[in-house]
Parts: sequence; structure tokens; C-alpha cells
Amino acid sequence: MGSLEPGHRFEDQSFTIDPNMAVAYAAAVGDESQLAAEGKVPPMAVIALGLSQVIEALKLGGGTIHASQEVEYTAPAQLDEPIVAITVLKGNSVRRGSRFATVETTFTTTSGDGIARAISMVIIPE
Repeated sequence: MGSLEPGHRFEDQSFTIDPNMAVAYAAAVGDESQLAAEGKVPPMAVIALGLSQVIEALKLGGGTIHASQEVEYTAPAQLDEPIVAITVLKGNSVRRGSRFATVETTFTTTSGDGIARAISMVIIPE
């Protein structure tokens, strides 16, 4: 990650959230909205699963801290509908022995319709 410049686009990630995953997520966080019963994914489930895949793809080691999150939703994701996560590095700097990386992830359907956009900062020990 150290040599990557802002503007770098990471490999796109794709995932699907099935009804069991949506119900389990809602139960884990106390979401009582019944979105899964309506065929929709709880919005934060998209962000949580998508960003966990992005962090895994970045191969960030132990000690990584997810420091901040800003999220904007465009439309609900549908259960069993593939979601594409497109991630771009927005900032990458080192301060006091820690790397601060900011990534912007856009979540879309496979046809390109917007679902959400998230800006996340992670702190990685150098």
C-alpha cells in the first residue's frame, strides 16, 4: 500500500447478499426494519460486507483500525442481486509510524445502477 498513489483503482469486488445473510446481519445489529422480508438488503449490510472484502483485497495486516466512515445511499440493494464494489485510493500518507489510507468505494448493481458510496479511513501500523 505504501507505494500506491491517490487515484489508484483497486480490483473490483463482487458479492451477493442472500436472505439468510440479511436476516443474520439484521439480528446481529438489532435492525427490526423487516427489509429482508421485502426482498431488500439492510443498507449497512452492503457497506459492512463490501468494506470487509475491500480490506481483505488490500491485504492489510493485523492492527489495522477502521477509523472513520461516511456513507451515502442511492437505492436499496436487492437480495440475491450481485453487488459490485469499485474502490479508489483517495489518500495515502504516513504520520508518526502509522499509514493513513482513505478509500472511496462505490457500490453498484452489475448494470451500473448506484446503490451506495462510502469513504473510509483506515490506519495501518507501519
